[in-house]
Amino acid sequence: MKRYKINFGSHKNHIDINTNKPAEGSVKSREMPCPLACAPTFLHYLFQFDEKLFPVSIEYLTALKSMESKNVKHKYSRLTLASYLSGIALFLMLFQVEANSGQQGGESVQPSATTPIWIQDPYTGDNVLAHVGEPDTSLWNAKRITDYEETLKVNTEPPLGIFTIEKLNINVPIYNGTDEFYLNRGLGRIKGMAKMDEVGNLGISGHRDGFFRVLKDIQLGDDIEIQTTRGVESYAVTSITIIPKSDTSILAPTTDKTLTIVTCYPFYFVGHAPKRYIVKATAKNAMAEVD
Repeated sequence: MKRYKINFGSHKNHIDINTNKPAEGSVKSREMPCPLACAPTFLHYLFQFDEKLFPVSIEYLTALKSMESKNVKHKYSRLTLASYLSGIALFLMLFQVEANSGQQGGESVQPSATTPIWIQDPYTGDNVLAHVGEPDTSLWNAKRITDYEETLKVNTEPPLGIFTIEKLNINVPIYNGTDEFYLNRGLGRIKGMAKMDEVGNLGISGHRDGFFRVLKDIQLGDDIEIQTTRGVESYAVTSITIIPKSDTSILAPTTDKTLTIVTCYPFYFVGHAPKRYIVKATAKNAMAEVD
């Protein structure tokens, strides 16, 4: 660190801050670190903090005011006090930067905002208030973003549930069907497959250039949650495969509670994608029963 010489004045102006009396010895100048030479700036920053956190610094400020009231104007005492306070100020600045960084790191894995939404069981008519996060559209196709925003202007029937992969920051409503409108607004249950909360093969479809683009980063063992009016079901990813568009075997019924996620592939293919990206997951309670 670069150091600078600061003139503390003559012997008669050299004051010991602890005794408020002239100190022994005569010191004309002394080297100090650069930040201590900038004490006034740090003092201004220091005053923004709660005095309860740092009572020692407040005692020094009180002492300084007392000295000024007695017309004690000694350069050395003020510079010593400024040096002490600037050290505290530097510590506080670093502490605040670390706190802000930690807070920002924590927020990066959570949705930026949540919106209340009613989900409904179409067979019983039961309704439950849930919440969905604002989608991260940074990877989306520009037209898909526009189509999504247009669907928000239209009133539609309530979704069946909420699809969540916390690791990938996906928190999306699931609608009953795979019409283009529903797939622009959220995800769609593939009709003809298992119903929500039903034992069997539940199929969920989504666009590769929209909500499901982040599936490119999914891994075996990742957790998936499906919230319905009856509660939350947790699944674990058991397989990830790529199949031809014509292969419909993945839609076949199963005897256990299975989740089949379908999107087009390749993710960045221009035009109609020739393949399908399939993620299979099994309900955790079903896995426990098998074990």
